Order: sequence, then structure tokens, then C-alpha cells
Amino acid sequence: MVAISRRAALGSALAASMIAIGPGFAKALAEGTLPPKSPAGIATTALSTRLRAAGVPPLRDNPVAYVEYCRSLGAGGIQHLITTDLPAVRKRLDELGMYYEGQVQLPTRLADDLSTFENSLRASAALGATVARAVSRPPQGGTGRRYESFKSLAEYRTWQAEADAIVERCLPLAEKYKVAIALENHKDRTVEEHVGFLRRFSSPWLGSLIDPGNNMSFMEDPIETVTALAPWVKATSLKDMGVALYEDGFLLAEVPFGTGMTDQKALFAIMRKAFFATRSRCRCAPPAISPAFPKHRRAGWRPGSQWSKPRPPGSMRWTASARLSSSNAKRLTTARFSHGPAPIWLEMLA
Repeated sequence: MVAISRRAALGSALAASMIAIGPGFAKALAEGTLPPKSPAGIATTALSTRLRAAGVPPLRDNPVAYVEYCRSLGAGGIQHLITTDLPAVRKRLDELGMYYEGQVQLPTRLADDLSTFENSLRASAALGATVARAVSRPPQGGTGRRYESFKSLAEYRTWQAEADAIVERCLPLAEKYKVAIALENHKDRTVEEHVGFLRRFSSPWLGSLIDPGNNMSFMEDPIETVTALAPWVKATSLKDMGVALYEDGFLLAEVPFGTGMTDQKALFAIMRKAFFATRSRCRCAPPAISPAFPKHRRAGWRPGSQWSKPRPPGSMRWTASARLSSSNAKRLTTARFSHGPAPIWLEMLA
């Protein structure tokens, strides 16, 4: 008997489903049997395992097939980095009435060439995007997580100054192509630092892509994170989060909607109101023991002080299913969406 890994089985099953997606999708479209189209979109990060799966070239190499696959799941749009077959992709998006949200690659260093960034921005504009997700790139060899990538606050501040300057350097290109940069809170800047950066420029071509779960790794409350960033919101990546204590800090995991400790409806309502007024487990070292945080963030922390207390109504819910042990935290789910909270896709990580 030949053993097969769960990831391989997942890839094989998906490959089989992809064989029929072309004719199968066309038939469902013609017969009107596709699922209802949600205002929510699917981000590339929600399908990362499938995009990497061996033997699934239609998703990895054929952007038109990718668009059709996302629509077959009920998506109203996609957040993706597409730079090939642009006329065909734009035509299919228009035919299906789907929107496109870009994904652009900021340079790693201030002196780096801007051609890759500009090409991704140009492609986003060609596909009808008015906003594109971006993250500040970590230092070489870094994970992007502040508490893992930096050994001191001074080291972080040096990176932060350059990362901020890189975004500033890119803004004229965003204005040129009329595609706003939605900078994600990506476990690097605290919400206070992120807001300060956005306020400093106050540009219509720079806003926030709010990920309500990311700053929980800094022990920042999702309601407070979303409320602070909402005035600049351009897009969102919604996901529910589970938390459990362990010997060196706490475990933070992306879990199925409704099983974690965040109130997705309340978080989205905050962003929606602000928008109309003006989408694996990680071991987290709390600010108290990470030298990449200021002293005032490290003072007074004790194990469980932030997450073991009952939360105020409307803040975060703590349920039994949100408590993850070291043994079961390997089985996680994640979903990333833009423009809406509907859980139209959940990806099980191997």
C-alpha cells in the first residue's frame, strides 16, 4: 500500500475538478445554474495551496480559468496579480460582471528599480482595478512578522523609515495609473504607526487594506484596529481568529468564520460605514518579550493578560471552539475576501 499525503490528495482532487471546469463552467453559465454572485471576492491568498498544487496548471497558468473558477464558487470579484493575457482576462471579467482588485509588488529597498511595481500597477489598471493590495516588503530573510524579523526597536525603526519612503516614492505612479495603493497592516506596523503614516500623506492614492486579525499578533484588539484604520479603508481581508496560550506567548490561528473570537459582522459594519462616509498558526511573542516594540508596549504584560479576560460586548467573542491546543492547531482554515464578509471560500491547510 502506497501512502499519500493529505496535501497530495488535495492537489489530485483539485486537478480532477479542473479537468472539467472549462466545459463544466460554460454549461453551468448557459443553464443559469452557477451559484449566486456574492459582493465578496476571493483573494489569491485564499487559494494559495491550490495555486501551488502540483498538476493544477489551469489555476496557476491560466488566468481566465482562474476567473471562471472563482465565479463558480460564487465570487463577485478577485484580488490577484495578473500580468498576462490581459485583454482576455478583462473581457471575461466584464462578461461575468466581476470586479478586479490588483495586487502590486512594492520594492524591497528604496534604491530598487520601480519597473516591477509599475508593471503590476499598469496591469491592474488594464483589468479595471481602482485599488491594489500592497504590503511593505520585509528585510531579506525576514518573515514580515515584526516579532520574528527584528532584534531591536532600532533595527525595526530603520526598516520602517525605508519602508515608508518606498511607499512615498511609489505614490506618483499610483496617481498616474489611477489605482490607489491599499497598504495592508501586515504584522509589521502597529495600528498607531500605520495610522500615523497614512495621516502624514493624506493622499487619495494611498489607503488601508484592513486585515482585522493581523494586529492581534501585537495584542491589539480587532475592533480598535479596524476603527482606527477605517477612515482610510480601500479594501479588507476578513478572517476569523482563534487564540490559545502556550509557554512562550500565545498561538494565533485563522479559523472558520463563526468559530473564532472576532465579530466579523461588527468589524465589517465599521469599515462599510467609514467607506461610504468618505478579504496557519503562528507563534506570537507578545510585545513584552519582543525587543522590536517600544518599552511602553512591553511594560506590564503577563501571560494571558490580554486574551484570557472576558471581552466587552461587541469587542471579541471567546468560544470553546476558538481555544486551540498545540495538537489541534495544525488543522486550520483561512479565507481572504475583498469588499464583503460572505464566507464563499474556506481553504483547509495541510
